[in-house]
Amino acid sequence: MPLNLGARLTYYGHSTFLITTEDGVNILLDPWIWIPNRPDGGMNNPSCPDGSGD
Repeated sequence: MPLNLGARLTYYGHSTFLITTEDGVNILLDPWIWIPNRPDGGMNNPSCPDGSGD
């Protein structure tokens, strides 16, 4: 049975979701953006080298 909650949920893979509300507000959920149990908050993750996604 479909649910009409007034929001759109988009799955991007792994554990990343985007919630878009009826008002156009976007909420990105990705646990790797911020890791609360790490001293640096997980913000020191290395970025992908240029061209690695090609």
